[in-house]
Amino acid sequence: MRLKTLSTHGTLAIACALALVLATAAAADTRLEMKSHTDAFQMMGQNQPAQDKTITFWIADDRALRSDGENAFLFRADENRLYLIDHQDESYTSLSLPIDIIALLPAESRAQMQGFLDQMSMKATVTPTDERKEINGWNARRYDVHMENGMGMKVDSTVWATEAVDADLEVFRKLYAAMGSLQPGGASAIDELMEVQGIPVLSETTVAGMGGSFGSREELVAAEQAPAPAGTYEVPEGYTEKEFNPMGQQ
Repeated sequence: MRLKTLSTHGTLAIACALALVLATAAAADTRLEMKSHTDAFQMMGQNQPAQDKTITFWIADDRALRSDGENAFLFRADENRLYLIDHQDESYTSLSLPIDIIALLPAESRAQMQGFLDQMSMKATVTPTDERKEINGWNARRYDVHMENGMGMKVDSTVWATEAVDADLEVFRKLYAAMGSLQPGGASAIDELMEVQGIPVLSETTVAGMGGSFGSREELVAAEQAPAPAGTYEVPEGYTEKEFNPMGQQ
């Protein structure tokens, strides 16, 4: 009879052990590392040198961070906010979601800017294919993405995405949707772009229009489960809050 009955102390020990296991699992966020390259280009009279960056993502169940070391985007679902963090001048901007670019403009310039934003609005088409291949150890599916706007800009991407990465995909997508809505005319394409299923493993993009063209490439090189360092999902202490400039955001 004694063998079939757990003592009070035994029950508590098992409960505590189970709680510890669950707490450990909950603490393990997802860290993604991507390598990004953008070609040098000239567009609208401005010269942009080639850029190579390492982009790090941290993803939890209600928050996510995208950082390239100089700038970061912090999504907090629990606060319904997106933070734009500039590490170079130690400042940040806080925006309530969903973001309405027109509402953030000075009242006197909204009517004037509406026509420009209408022209900038991107129309997107995502075409899933049955083509699959292994990239950096992940089984990925190919998606062809085409975007264009009324000002003649065209963006064509080949996106290889995987659903094999253990991450909160919904939070990852919400982060990108919030970031996309910061771009003039970007919000109109977000719903269609959500047709890409999974985490992009490799994206190769060509942008043409406005007097120039350039290519870019972004590749997932690492993914792991790990506890995020303290402060990952917070604005760094001592940073100064700045007002958002819709036409000059980072």
